[in-house]
Amino acid sequence: MTNSQNYWEEKLSISSIQITKNTKTLDDFHRIETIKSWGQELALSKDNKDTNNWSLIGHGILYLMDNIEDGEILTSLVAQKAHFSFISVPKHEVMDAFKTEIPKETLAPCLIYLEPGDWMKSLDKEKPDLDLELIQRYLQNIITNFDPNFPIVFTTSVKRLADIDSSFRKQGVFDRRFEITERTLIEKGHDFVMQIGFDICDTSITKQLDKVGKLVDHEYDDRRIQGVVAIALKRIHAKINRQLNFLDLIDMSSHGSGERDAIPVHSDKYLNMIAAHEAGHVAAAMLDSNGLNIPEYATAFPGRDFGGLVVDSYDYMKTYHRQMSYRDYEHKIRVGLGGRIAEHFILGAENMTVNTASSDLESATNMCRTMFGFSGISLDIRNPENVSDNLAVIVERSTASEDVHVENLTRQFLKKQYDHVFNLFSLNKDLIIQIINRLKAQRVLDQKELHMIYESYLAKSIKKAA
Repeated sequence: MTNSQNYWEEKLSISSIQITKNTKTLDDFHRIETIKSWGQELALSKDNKDTNNWSLIGHGILYLMDNIEDGEILTSLVAQKAHFSFISVPKHEVMDAFKTEIPKETLAPCLIYLEPGDWMKSLDKEKPDLDLELIQRYLQNIITNFDPNFPIVFTTSVKRLADIDSSFRKQGVFDRRFEITERTLIEKGHDFVMQIGFDICDTSITKQLDKVGKLVDHEYDDRRIQGVVAIALKRIHAKINRQLNFLDLIDMSSHGSGERDAIPVHSDKYLNMIAAHEAGHVAAAMLDSNGLNIPEYATAFPGRDFGGLVVDSYDYMKTYHRQMSYRDYEHKIRVGLGGRIAEHFILGAENMTVNTASSDLESATNMCRTMFGFSGISLDIRNPENVSDNLAVIVERSTASEDVHVENLTRQFLKKQYDHVFNLFSLNKDLIIQIINRLKAQRVLDQKELHMIYESYLAKSIKKAA
């Protein structure tokens, strides 16, 4: 057996073992009917010697998908269904693998998945890489010189078309593309809960998969991180005598998967400051949304990098999934400023902490830069006459005058929102005091408790007004 046969036989053996370990099926993927149909085309054509037929099926298949790691699994599953052999070539081997001849007589029919990596990256015309260019041309020639007597079809996956050099996207190479559209929130939630196990989750998780999906999308929309979080949640379940609930997911997303002892609060003054700051975020979320954004969770337990935490309602966030309006931006900025404003309102200007709100202010500033610098939003958008007075946006890099312009609008806008929320707190001081006291006493408040506080406060306010 030659060295080339040794290499490819070894790859075939390793890939076969990987297939047996895979627990997924094609039914675990969403909206891949086109890929299933392609698998049927392969199955019907593996004995077909017609070159034109194989040109239609494709010598090279490109998956356009968010989770590019799934490209390998998909290819292996299609290979199984079509009764093709399957080989996966790791990205660090692609450059050298094809220096050895593929023993197509023994491998065919075969699907070869090329793990995405440097081998596919776009060539820089200003800084030519002759070795890479040579490898790319050689690989393209292999794919193009398809032999219908011994069919070898190549696949790979990318997130964006720009991730692969355009020379690969031509007739005879990767000229057939399957676009796997982004999963819905329900699908994301379902896939994540599958990793944890439906049997160890209660209905606050299993009956709200869209809400779980939004959490996944917002906090860790990455398969690697999801795997780490899933096993951490399984460890928690092994320690507690109950099923996991949605609050467990919130706690994990807020504090991370690390295991730790609680950090003690060293003084009543410090606890009062944390409670005031977090109560500000909570109150701003409730009041500015008229009760639509009741936070999932609020805590006055300090962590490594924070004093406390407040997590917005995922039901509320679902309503604007990736399509935030001006009002959504305004609300998010007001909630972000709420912590600093509550410190000012409750503790007094001189007793406000200097650093506690720094990340909140940074986030608010960046949101303003997006609105005023890149999205053409007017500072006075509620005035019909002024809606169109800021339509010139930053293109590529900002000029000095644009930086000054955006900074000026940002400072005006943030002051306006600060004053608005401060006035809101002035009118609803009893609500803030109540949240502060509950946080100091309990240290953690979930959405149900926060909703009860809000509804109770509203009822008392209505009664008092009557």
